Amino acid sequence: MSGARVERSATHDDGMLVVDGVRVRYRDDGDRTRTPVLLIHGIGRSLEDWEGLYGRLAPDHRVISLDLPGFGLSERTEGRYSMESMARFVIAGLDALGEHRPLHVVGNSLGGAVALKISALEPARVRSLVLVNSAGFGKEVTIALRLLAIRPSAGGS
Repeated sequence: MSGARVERSATHDDGMLVVDGVRVRYRDDGDRTRTPVLLIHGIGRSLEDWEGLYGRLAPDHRVISLDLPGFGLSERTEGRYSMESMARFVIAGLDALGEHRPLHVVGNSLGGAVALKISALEPARVRSLVLVNSAGFGKEVTIALRLLAIRPSAGGS
């Protein structure tokens, strides 16, 4: 991921990240000097899934979440989706937010698989890993997650 910038919305804790030309919605709560926590939602979901946790975690942590590309209010990326491409995109989003410290990474379902991939790709950036009803790697990944990698045909009649 090369070019990234942050566009702040009217509120201080959420906005849009632009990573390689793709707009991605994020939320950033709590004290930015505190230990960071990254929350990654499941398939077909959004950062609102974590609504009950922001207020609980923010007093003691920097809490970051984002809509994965193609979900919530985030744009789709070009090419095939894979756990690696989504993990690298999340890492680029963290870089754009200036967060390079080891994180507590929490992932649900698809977000759990992305969290696992982040820990495999960048182990020094993961302080701890919490998986909630997580998807896994390989052929045991549910068909719904494997279908993410399929693009519809651009052909027409």
